[in-house]
Amino acid sequence: MQTDVVYPQSNPSLWVFSGIIACILYVLMFALLMSVLFVTRKNIPINTHRAESEFIFTDNDNIELAEVLPQDESLPQDTQTTIEESKPANDSVAIESNPVPINPQPKSSQEVPRKVAQPNLADIFSFIPSETIQDKKIIEQQQQKKAQEEELARIAKEQHEKAQLLAQNAALIQQSTRALQQATRTLQDNVKQAMQVKIAIEKPTFAGSSDDKEKYNKWYDAIQEILMTEWQKNKFYYQTPTGATVRIVVSASGRLSYLYMINQSPFNEYNAAVVAFLRNMETRLFPPPPKEAVEFTININSVLRY
Repeated sequence: MQTDVVYPQSNPSLWVFSGIIACILYVLMFALLMSVLFVTRKNIPINTHRAESEFIFTDNDNIELAEVLPQDESLPQDTQTTIEESKPANDSVAIESNPVPINPQPKSSQEVPRKVAQPNLADIFSFIPSETIQDKKIIEQQQQKKAQEEELARIAKEQHEKAQLLAQNAALIQQSTRALQQATRTLQDNVKQAMQVKIAIEKPTFAGSSDDKEKYNKWYDAIQEILMTEWQKNKFYYQTPTGATVRIVVSASGRLSYLYMINQSPFNEYNAAVVAFLRNMETRLFPPPPKEAVEFTININSVLRY
C-alpha cells in the first residue's frame, strides 16, 4: 500500500527573517564577549611581573648562598660547618677591599601577587557613568517643576479670566439696573400724570335760610380745596383706579377728626394711605364752620385723567 507524503512548502520570507535574527544574536554575543575581555584586561595589574623582576634585581646582593643552593644532607656536618665559618671571613674581606661605605638596603618582604578578580555583571557595566541616572533625576525634577508652574499659570489665567468675566457681568447688571430704575421712574411719572385724585364732599341737607346755605357751601368748598392741596403735597398716588368713602367731623374751633371708613378700597395700601392722610390733617387748623360743628362724608378717589 502506497502512502502519499506531503512536504510543507518552504517560505523564503521565513528564511530571511531567521537569518536576520541569527545575525543580530551573533552581533550581541560578540559585543558581550568584547565587553568582558575589555573589563577583564582593565582589572588585571599589568605591572605585577615588572615589580617582581625589579625586586629580584634589587635584592640579589642580599641573597645568601644557603638560600640559593639547597643543602645536601649527604655532606658531613663538619663540611657544612666549615662552609658557614668561612663565609664571614669572605664577607669581611669584601668589606675591607671596598672602603667606600655602602648604605644597606632594608630587606623588603616578598610581595604576594594579587589575586585577579573574577569579572561579574557589575564589572561589565561599570563603565556606564552613574551621572546619567542623577542627570535623569534632575531632568525629571525640572520637568515636574515646569509642569507645576505651567499648571499654576493656567489656573491663575483661568481665575483672571473668570474675574474679568464677573466684572463685565457686574457692570452689565449695574447698567441694566440703572436702566430699569430709570424706566420705573419714567413709568411712575407717566402713571402719575395719567392718574389724578378727586376729593368730593357730600354736603348734608341744609334746612336754614338761603344766606346760611350759601355760607356753608363756601365753607365746604374751602375745606375741599385744602384737602386737595394737602393730598397733592402728600405725593401719594395709586396706579389703579380706586376709591374710599370716609366720615369726618370739623369742630367749631376748626379741628378735623377722622371718624370711620364707610366704603373701603379693595387695595389695603390705598386704605392705609387715606387713613394716614386724615390722621395727619388732625394736626392742622381748618376754617371753623359758620355755626356749630359739622359732620359730613368725603370721597377720596383715584381716577384716570383722560
